[in-house]
Amino acid sequence: MKTPGLVINFFWIILFFIIGIFFWNKKKDAYDDTLLPPCFRISAPMHHYFEPNCSGSFSIFNQTINYSINEDGLRDRSRKEIKEKQVLVLGDSMVEGWGLPQSKTISRELENHFASSLGYQFINAGIRYSGPILQSVRAQQLLDIYKPKKILWFLTENDLADDRFSYALATKFDENHVPSEFSIKDFEDTKWVENFQFLQKISPALFRLLRQEAYKKSVNRIVNETLDYPVCAGIQRLEQNALKQGVDIFYIILPLGEKKIQDISALVKCIAADHIIDIRESLNTHKEYFFPNNIHFNEKGVDAAVSFIADDIKRFLSK
Repeated sequence: MKTPGLVINFFWIILFFIIGIFFWNKKKDAYDDTLLPPCFRISAPMHHYFEPNCSGSFSIFNQTINYSINEDGLRDRSRKEIKEKQVLVLGDSMVEGWGLPQSKTISRELENHFASSLGYQFINAGIRYSGPILQSVRAQQLLDIYKPKKILWFLTENDLADDRFSYALATKFDENHVPSEFSIKDFEDTKWVENFQFLQKISPALFRLLRQEAYKKSVNRIVNETLDYPVCAGIQRLEQNALKQGVDIFYIILPLGEKKIQDISALVKCIAADHIIDIRESLNTHKEYFFPNNIHFNEKGVDAAVSFIADDIKRFLSK
């Protein structure tokens, strides 16, 4: 006799669940920090990279963002369009321009700012999920290809976590104990999510939640496995090689919104005080400068950052 009541209760539970998912999916500017941009590839020995000569688009924050990757795996123009007077810009997704049109990245806005006064081209070598270790490996190749006059290196508070990924995935090291080859085992923790791809159509928000939780698990495992590693290795390696080619490096520490992710003082100590500026305190309280994830700059944030560092960059480039 109780069966009809159980059926009715089950019906209401399912109905409320469906309604809840519907309104959850309608949440404005839903953000998925694990969503990979077009042309992003995972492979040893470079761990991950942008596929050369690739283009594509993806949707985020209710807008379509286009990616155009040149022959060297950079989110920038073709090598034949790049002049001799150039600055190589290193960094993670903040430099890559996550959520931004290609014309609104930090490197392109710096180029526009100095177009009439200094005439440098600024080459975007940013790629997400990378810290100084992986960035130094990539930059060494780009030094030989582009022969830049200067290097701007943007650091963020998640760089130590990204470097720990590089060390945990390393299968070979060079003479300076910098990883030279990588495995791709870190993504094992997230592969199970792909079994729930059908949720992508039914409930994108629920699928985002599953993927984000899997990614957090992967991050925690890697960080716990690699609490000890030579923090300065990537920076020291690139500085030594750049010095041999007469290329100076200048560092800028960018904010990640109001989030205090990690203490990177150990990383800052690797750099000469007159070669680095820290703009976190000046910009991180301005919510209007960041996308809804409160990590990445929006267009207004990029403009503010460029204006804030312009005088220091001009002095560096005029030496």
